[in-house]
Formats: sequence, C-alpha cells, structure tokens
Amino acid sequence: MQLQLKQTVWVQCYPITQNQVGFGAIYKFFDTEEGPAFEFYDEINGGFRIGLVKDVIEKPNGRMMGQYAKAKNDLANVGKEDKKKK
Repeated sequence: MQLQLKQTVWVQCYPITQNQVGFGAIYKFFDTEEGPAFEFYDEINGGFRIGLVKDVIEKPNGRMMGQYAKAKNDLANVGKEDKKKK
C-alpha cells in the first residue's frame, strides 16, 4: 500500500490503548528501527500518534467503524450538556 501525506488510515496502536486502533490523517513520514513510520492525528483516541506502515489496516471491520462513529458523536456533543444545564 502506497501511503501519502494527508491520507486517512486505520492503524494498529502500540502500546495498546483503550481502543486498539487509531484512525486519522498522516502528517509526516520518517524511518525507525522497526521500519517506516508516520505521524498522524488519531481521531478515535485523540492526539498525535505514531504508526508503523506495516501496521496499517486496509479493511476496517464493523467494530472499528463503530469506534470511529462513537468518537465523532462524543466530540459533536462536547459542551451541549453544559448548555442544557443553564
């Protein structure tokens, strides 16, 4: 798989996080002792992460898509509860 800057990818996360996968746009490529890697902004777990090219997931399953949908929904609802309480 040929990866490009700004391409969104699914990748296996290490160390294992609450969600074992990350999803986001690639910002930078570099080499590591473990092989080619990239920096991306993880839209599921939040924050910048590093992923190895060999750990890119080409076909995400339903569970992964559900994790992404939940993360987007949670982000969309930030602050809405505070407005309701006022």
